[in-house]
Amino acid sequence: MRIDKPLSAQEYLRDSENGKYVEQVVETIDKLHRVNGEGALCIAINGAWGTGKSSLLKALQKSYEKKKSKTLFFEAWRFAGEPDIFLALLERLYTILEGPRKGAMRKLIKSMAAVALLGAERYLQTKLELSIDNITQKLKLLDKDLDRAITQTSRQQEELRKILSGLGTKKKPFILLVDDLDRLVPEQAYRLLERLRFFFEGDNSIVIMAINDEVINRYAHEKHGIESQMSEEFLDKIFHYNFELNYSGLNAIHLAAIDEGVQRVFSDIDCEDLPLPHRKWINITNRIEREVAKFASPTDSELRRIVVDAILKELYPAFNRLYRREQDALFSGECKELLKRVCDEKSHYGEELFELLCDKRSKTDRGL
Repeated sequence: MRIDKPLSAQEYLRDSENGKYVEQVVETIDKLHRVNGEGALCIAINGAWGTGKSSLLKALQKSYEKKKSKTLFFEAWRFAGEPDIFLALLERLYTILEGPRKGAMRKLIKSMAAVALLGAERYLQTKLELSIDNITQKLKLLDKDLDRAITQTSRQQEELRKILSGLGTKKKPFILLVDDLDRLVPEQAYRLLERLRFFFEGDNSIVIMAINDEVINRYAHEKHGIESQMSEEFLDKIFHYNFELNYSGLNAIHLAAIDEGVQRVFSDIDCEDLPLPHRKWINITNRIEREVAKFASPTDSELRRIVVDAILKELYPAFNRLYRREQDALFSGECKELLKRVCDEKSHYGEELFELLCDKRSKTDRGL
C-alpha cells in the first residue's frame, strides 16, 4: 500500500522522462541566471494541486546540491500558524548562515519583528483604545534600542540583500526553494509572494516557488477587486520565468509502482493516459492492491474488472455508492441499467470517460 505524500527526489528521478525534464529545467534556469544582472532570479513552478510540484522541487534541490550550490528548502504550510511566515523563512535561513552574516540576520529578524509588533499594537490601540504604555515595554524586550528596531523597509531590504549576496556565486548560486504555497490560505500565499519578491534581491540568488496561479489570481480578483487580466500581470511581475506542469508526467511513475499484470491491464483498457492528480493515483492503486490480494492468482479478466471498478469508484462517487449498496447486482444482468443511473450524475471527469470504462467493464462481463 502507498500513502499520499510527494514522491522523493529518488522516486521522481527514477522515471527517465522526469530525469530529462529536471535537466531541462536546471539548464533553462542556469541560462537565465547567467544573463541576469543584479538581484535575485525568481522562478515559478506552476501547476494545480497534485501535478508533482513538490516532487520536482525536491529533485531540483538534489540537482543543485550535486553542483555544490547552497540550498534551502522551505515548506511554507508548516508555518501557517506563525504570525509572520516571512519571518519564519528568515529564521530558517538564519540556521544555514555562518560568521558575521548570522549576526546580521539575527539583528534584521529582531528589527522586522519589532516593526510587525508595533504595527499590530497600534492597530489594536486604534480599534480598542488600549493604553500604549505596555506596548513600549514589549518593544524594549525585543531590542534595547527602539529607534534601531523600527527601521525603514528600504533599509531592511538592503540589509537582507547584503546577507544574501555572499551566499552564492555566478557558478554556484544560492537556491531558495519555497513549497506548498497552495496549502496556505490564499491571503497568506499572496502576501508571502509579495515579500519574497520585494526583499529577496541578493545577487547570485535564485528563488524557485511552487505555486497555483489560479488560487492567487482568484484571491487578487475577489479580495482586492483586481481584474483577472491584471492579477495575471501581478504574477508576471513577480516571476522572471514560469514552468507549467500538468498531470501526465506522473502517470508512468504510478504505473511503475504497481504489479506488472495490472500494468498490462491498464494498457489493454487504454487508460494509461488518464489526467489524474497524485492523490487519485494513490487511491486507485491502493484500491487495486486491496482487491488483487483477495485472489490467489487472478486471471486477466478478473484483473481488468478490478482495475476498471477501482477507477470508476475513485472518479465517479455515484458508482462507488452504488457499488456499496448493490454490489451483487453489478455482477448480474441488472448491471447495464444500474450503470445508466450512475451515468446520469455529473462528474468532473465527464461522460465520455465513464462510457469508455463501462464499455470495458461490459466486455469483461462477456468474457471479451
